[in-house]
Amino acid sequence: MADTSSVQGIMRGTIDSYADDGGAVAAPLGALLHPVSMPACRIRPWPRLVTYALCPADRLCYLWRTMSASEPTILHEDNHLLAVVKPAGLLVQGDRSGDPTLLEVCKAYLKAKYDKQGNVYLGLVHRLDRPVSGVVLLARTSKAASRLSAQFRARSVRKTYLAVVEGAPPALRGTLAHHLADRADAQGRTRCADALFTGSREGRLDYRVLSADPRRSVLLVEPATGRRHQTPAQLAAAGCPVAGDLKYGAPVGLPDRSIALHAWRLQCAHPVGGAPVSFEAPPPRHEPWPKTWPEPSGDPGP
Repeated sequence: MADTSSVQGIMRGTIDSYADDGGAVAAPLGALLHPVSMPACRIRPWPRLVTYALCPADRLCYLWRTMSASEPTILHEDNHLLAVVKPAGLLVQGDRSGDPTLLEVCKAYLKAKYDKQGNVYLGLVHRLDRPVSGVVLLARTSKAASRLSAQFRARSVRKTYLAVVEGAPPALRGTLAHHLADRADAQGRTRCADALFTGSREGRLDYRVLSADPRRSVLLVEPATGRRHQTPAQLAAAGCPVAGDLKYGAPVGLPDRSIALHAWRLQCAHPVGGAPVSFEAPPPRHEPWPKTWPEPSGDPGP
């Protein structure tokens, strides 16, 4: 018989207890879909996450060591969209590590809530890197996925980030323009330079300083282009790497291996009807994020 001792005593939640108000849900996704009776799960180094297994009924069962800030929260749900907050440390989609992913957790949530048989469709139309937190928008139908993808390709989706950086940028607000490599180097970094180089594409972002102290600054950032690692690479090139981002020059890492970059707001047209929609994820409150700061408002840049 398989050893289940490593998953005993894990907190269980219930889908039924979720608060639903007019189709918009604000709830954690850490609910167990079945009792704990499965092969032992292996603990991964990312905080508080325990890997998943398939239950006998072929439903994905997700185990979370605590009901905490490490699990995502639903911002909005309707027949076409699901907007959630991705915590730092959780993959958006699978990789060779085999660790749990946001996509699988959300599919498990929908499967349980609507008692769906068979596979659940969720279209992934954009991504956040593993150490980054914030808004992720998923499509619940293939038509919604196609229309959202078209908006991302046309650069009509507005994405606004909050970042805590080491030091300060060159001015209180401005635009950064660099040339960025299409592919990562051997260390997984994206090359970023002032001058054009072979295989590079232009990257631009607007920023505004929200608050600052002698050590760090909090920025509102809006990329105008969508290059790989664009925001961390450009901020590092400007002399103010994202706090915790060792890959791009931060002096020290953060205890949870995150970086202080948060996808705060995403604005687009609803895929059915075209009405403007906006989703905001409250910024983190733990170190190095400030406990209080001016409400992010207005646009970054000049």
